[in-house]
Amino acid sequence: MNRGFTLTEIIVVVSILGIISAMAYAGFSNFVVSSKLDSVGENVFSLINKTREKTVASEGGIPYGVRVEESKLVLFRAPTYVEWEPSNEEYVLPADFFISSINLEGGVNDVLFLPLTGETIAFGTLTVERRGYASVQKIIRIYETGIVEIE
Repeated sequence: MNRGFTLTEIIVVVSILGIISAMAYAGFSNFVVSSKLDSVGENVFSLINKTREKTVASEGGIPYGVRVEESKLVLFRAPTYVEWEPSNEEYVLPADFFISSINLEGGVNDVLFLPLTGETIAFGTLTVERRGYASVQKIIRIYETGIVEIE
C-alpha cells in the first residue's frame, strides 16, 4: 500500500492555497488604501475646520483662509494668500494622494471664512483620492455656512 500524496494532489492543494492567498492580499491591499485615504481625508477636513474655528474665535483679530492645491493645503492669514509667509501652516498630502477635484463657488482656490459667523462665499467640494485608485475617494463638502463635512 502506497502512503503518500500524488503529484496531482500536491498541485491541486498548492493551487488552492495560491488562490486563497491572492484573494486575501487583494482584500488587505484595499483595506490599507481605504485606511490611508480615511486618514488623509480627516487631515484635510481638520485643517479646514481649524481655519474656520480660528476665524470665528477672532484669533489675532484677523480672519483666516485655506489655499487648496493639488498636493497641499495652506492655512493663511486672510485676506490674501502670500506663499512664503512664515505664519502659514502647510499640510502636504502624502505623495500617493492628491486633490483630484476642486469645485468651489467662483472657481477659486482660497476658502476664506467671515469673522464671527464663519460663513464663506467659496463653498463647494474637494475630492481626495489615491493615484491609481480613482474609484476610492473622500469628498470634503464646505457649505455656505462654513460647516465642513466629510463623505
